[in-house]
Amino acid sequence: MPEPNRPQASAELPRAVCAECSRVSDPFWRGWLAYRVDDPRSGAAPELGFFCPECAGRGGPPARRGRT
Repeated sequence: MPEPNRPQASAELPRAVCAECSRVSDPFWRGWLAYRVDDPRSGAAPELGFFCPECAGRGGPPARRGRT
């Protein structure tokens, strides 16, 4: 009998899709970063964008690049 709260060997692990280049992560998301991509002043629920290591290495979302 499987242990409760432990994923089955056949369970599909969640993956991220890069918001910039559409690359799909491995099951462990190594090197991936998440940034808030909505406008916090809009009053809408927060949205996260996931970025692969290459895109995250360029500074994250295009709106944040060049900021200090």
